[in-house]
Amino acid sequence: MQQVAGLAEQVRQNRVQVARDNPLLKMQGQVSEAIVAALERFGETKDRSFEQMFLSVYGSPLLQALLGMRASDEPPRHRPGVEPERLAFVQQRIAEIKARVAKGGAREAALRSLVYVGMAGSGVDERAFNELSQIRADHGAVTLDEFKRMLREQFFALLLDRDAALAAIPKMLPAGSSVRAEILGRIHRVVSAVGEPSGERAERLAQIEKMFEPVPPQVPAARPWAGSRLRRGKPQASAPERKSRELDRRSGASMSKQHEKYQRLIDVCRTLPPTPTAVAHPCDESSLRGAVDAAKLGLIAPILVGPRARIVAVAKEFGIDIAGLPIVDTPHSEASAEKAVELVREGKAEALMKGSLHTDELMGAVVRRDTGLRTSRRVSHCFVMDVPSYTETLIVTDAAVNIAPTMEDKVHIIQNAIDLAHALRFPEVRVAILSAMETVNPKVPSTVEAGALCKMADRGQITGALLDGRWRSTTRSAWSRWRSRRSTRRSPGAPTCWWSPTWRPATCWPRVSPFSPVPTPPASCWGRRCRSSSPAALTR
Repeated sequence: MQQVAGLAEQVRQNRVQVARDNPLLKMQGQVSEAIVAALERFGETKDRSFEQMFLSVYGSPLLQALLGMRASDEPPRHRPGVEPERLAFVQQRIAEIKARVAKGGAREAALRSLVYVGMAGSGVDERAFNELSQIRADHGAVTLDEFKRMLREQFFALLLDRDAALAAIPKMLPAGSSVRAEILGRIHRVVSAVGEPSGERAERLAQIEKMFEPVPPQVPAARPWAGSRLRRGKPQASAPERKSRELDRRSGASMSKQHEKYQRLIDVCRTLPPTPTAVAHPCDESSLRGAVDAAKLGLIAPILVGPRARIVAVAKEFGIDIAGLPIVDTPHSEASAEKAVELVREGKAEALMKGSLHTDELMGAVVRRDTGLRTSRRVSHCFVMDVPSYTETLIVTDAAVNIAPTMEDKVHIIQNAIDLAHALRFPEVRVAILSAMETVNPKVPSTVEAGALCKMADRGQITGALLDGRWRSTTRSAWSRWRSRRSTRRSPGAPTCWWSPTWRPATCWPRVSPFSPVPTPPASCWGRRCRSSSPAALTR
């Protein structure tokens, strides 16, 4: 190494600059350029091979279909350039999205709120995405493709016209305070998954919270349901009205007042746009005529779902005019129920109406986990009764769906009935909890549950109504004693909703009420399924 050091020192002392035309210098440059070019060609070849391998694996139509990325086996669509056709298409899509800004329900409002809050941050990380995926999984009726489509549409609605999109959120939400609180709670779960919101995110979340505040029920000028009038905030009847009712009760003259409360409701509903309704299997006279008559009154826009030949034959046999009504042809009653539910899921109908098929067939399609109309709350049934001798329209629940409900189910059933009463514009909802005894007895579980339900209402776990419990359903003067307790239970007026702990009393009472020892004319009623994503009406 000492010799090398000495030679290195000699080289440093005798170092001179090489001329540009030196052949060794030129050879060095050529070799260097060749190495660089070879490395570049190697890199390009490697990138092309990796790209081809990636496209051949992940561009496979079979793999993409298995992963749910697309359903067709067509080759991937090339990205178009800036062409007049594409610009026209974009303008058309923008017009379509703006036209649908105010359309949708609670699901669209929740997604729009989440997108609005999320646009203030840097994005969505894995925690928020997992929370959102869990909420979507809890509502199995929404497929991944449908969820992505709704999310994109809400994002573009905010991007194109933020003010209009935000102003439409309160109109898209249901009137029930409990439903609004439930949706807002899910929004908080997703937003808070990445930590407590701050800055602009917190401001936007507060703005969304104001939009979700419950709307107090408004008393219409012409009260379609109540049989009494308001005086100093309490429903009372005037002296002539009380006298007339007493005479009617004793003489049976109230027969002339049958369906009076129903008629008030119809008069109010006729001022609203007709509801697109899928009528499942209307293959007999009563179901087909009921749908057609409701359409003539402007209440619904029926879509007849069933065997076309049978529907046409029934219409011809009984002289029912179905000209102009759309008919969706199905082979049998079970297919009719599934297709009617599908129409609601696709947004082509907003309500279901039962035809001549069995209730089990329709409800089987409604509550099916993957393709039905289930929500997070228990589905329940309500009878809405017009009893001429009774001052109030009466809701009886649950009479058809829940045979042995749990305590949590019973809370859902009562809340469903309360929300229905508010949707029907009851000025005040008063729920009577029926039981075999009027005092709490540990040996009678229904009395214990009645006391617990009333306490839950006092603590805000059941909202929108006054609850009083442990009424004996066989007592003729139950509503009279209800009024006598108004000082202790804050319950002026007769009950507007009767809740039964099991389905047997609830389903029997509407059928035997015309034969009550009290001299009343026959009561009429109609049934409704509550808390599916769309209401289902049952013809009777």
